[in-house]
Amino acid sequence: MKNLLRILKPTLFAFLLVFAISCDNDDDNPPQVPALDIIGLASGTDELSNLVAAITKVNLVETLQGPGPFTVFAPNDAAFEAFLSANGFADLDAVPNDVLTQVLLNHVVSGNLLSGALTTGYDLSSLASGTGDRNLSLFVDTSDGVKVNGSTVVAPNRIATNGTVHIVDAVIGLPNAVNFVTLNPALSSLATALTSATPDTDFATILSGDGPFTIFAPTNAAFDELLGRLDGFDSLDDFSTPELQTVLATILQYHVVSGAAVGAGDLSNEQVIATLQGEDLVVNIDGTTVSFLDGDIAQPATVAIADIVASNAVIHAVDKVLLPQSIVDALEGVLLSTITDIAIATPALSNLVAALVAADGDLPTVLRGAGPFTVFAPTDDAFAAFLEANEFATLADVPVDVLTQVLLNHVVGGANFAADLTTGYVSTSATAGPDATALSMFINTADGVILNGGLMNSGAAVATADIKASNGVVHVVDGVIGLPNVVNHAVANPNFSTLVNALTTLTPATDFAGILSRTEGENEDGINPAFTVFAPTNAAFAALDAVPAEETLTQVLLHHVVAGANVRSEALTPDGETVATTLENDDITITLPGTGDNIGDIQDGTGNTDIGIIAVDVQGTNGVIHAINKVMIPNTTNNN
Repeated sequence: MKNLLRILKPTLFAFLLVFAISCDNDDDNPPQVPALDIIGLASGTDELSNLVAAITKVNLVETLQGPGPFTVFAPNDAAFEAFLSANGFADLDAVPNDVLTQVLLNHVVSGNLLSGALTTGYDLSSLASGTGDRNLSLFVDTSDGVKVNGSTVVAPNRIATNGTVHIVDAVIGLPNAVNFVTLNPALSSLATALTSATPDTDFATILSGDGPFTIFAPTNAAFDELLGRLDGFDSLDDFSTPELQTVLATILQYHVVSGAAVGAGDLSNEQVIATLQGEDLVVNIDGTTVSFLDGDIAQPATVAIADIVASNAVIHAVDKVLLPQSIVDALEGVLLSTITDIAIATPALSNLVAALVAADGDLPTVLRGAGPFTVFAPTDDAFAAFLEANEFATLADVPVDVLTQVLLNHVVGGANFAADLTTGYVSTSATAGPDATALSMFINTADGVILNGGLMNSGAAVATADIKASNGVVHVVDGVIGLPNVVNHAVANPNFSTLVNALTTLTPATDFAGILSRTEGENEDGINPAFTVFAPTNAAFAALDAVPAEETLTQVLLHHVVAGANVRSEALTPDGETVATTLENDDITITLPGTGDNIGDIQDGTGNTDIGIIAVDVQGTNGVIHAINKVMIPNTTNNN
């Protein structure tokens, strides 16, 4: 026996040593194995004694000992004392059991959610009953810690066998519609509109009533969009007169349905809904998207968050402020629409709308964007003439890439009203060439507003100016503005009329207009686009002793064209010289910067160096024009 003990003692000692070490290691990473259910955990937490008493009073103990799992937002004792005081109850026994039951259930969510799994929004519903026997929604805000309907989690993640307890610093009351609006920062503009911006209408009292209500709640972004459309309005403070406050109150009433709490799933397509204001809304359902059509020509209001259940209402957050027809009429001249919506609402622009839809780039959405844009909008008659002139039977026959660029050629950045337009060049949103360079447009305001030389030059004239939009301005025009080549640009500008005459009437043996309108390469004569044209102004031609005869004039004109290259000003050598060979075969040398007011100086084929570039980068589809102040003279003695 003694021998056996001698053998066992070291073995037992080794076992105990290993066991001790193992236990020590386990203490470093103790597993969270809960021993208590939610009721047991709460009962063992001193600061939750009032919660346990309340649960016991209304017989919810068995429920919260069930398998769950549950997530419980547990008010501490101080929270219960504040709740009793605020509601005029002497103690828990004074709270009616039916009320206390619903309040307690409003702290319980099905599922086991740790604090890290909570996100801002209305994703949670409690076990409490809201309007129409739906479960009440909870608004969780995780922007700074975790708040649930405004109550702050002060001790998260107390793990029980059947769920998780988060201790909170306030009892979460049964929220009505007003509570949910004021709790959510994304609805702060609506909260302001319902209170300080409409002081003569007690919306807070109305929407805190029994209801039931259905409320369409515009987000802050929706109010920003409305204010952006109201000419002269920057904030809700601009509803500053009793008349304007009445307008705002009427708008808000249009967002309320009284007598019914309607969930999104209860709606049907084309359903007509009568509002508290008296006018109707029409439901539009497209797949899973629910929207509402109002009296406004703008896009419908789309439901962004559906079925926020309050004690007296169902709330649907929407992305647009709804406007009844009476308010649209009352705000005529003040309520602006986007460029796209103006086009949709204008019968004479129906072809433009169809073209915008057919083009690439989702142009209707683009022209509903912030901008600002100036749009020269062709009428239906203008589109009909464009199709006929280009031998297209319908818009569908126009290649989409061509149609897209033609439409973009009617769009200029900025809100340019007629009074802002001056004679000169602007860049459109259309592009050309491998570098996608913006095309130029010549605006002539000498007699009205003529664009790219008017109808006879694939341009247009403004027929109706200054239709103000929320994102810019629309000018209705009498023609579709084609994509201009360098010839179109020369014809459009009256300061190049002598040059145009020289290229056509004075040189009939050479088809300069045809050559300089080319868009394709590999021509038999070797003259291929792109073209860089140095265009003498009328004053430059007037400075000549005489315009040369046709043979010499032809060589002079060829001396102003560089073929096979679209040489914009940024491609010229800065602070140095750029040499280019013209169609006449003589070189010209361009020096940057120029002398005096010149952008650049040019030495021509005969060595003249007093030629100045005075305007640059008039971009066409097949080349670029730079205006010069003197006619360049080639060295005709070296021609073969």
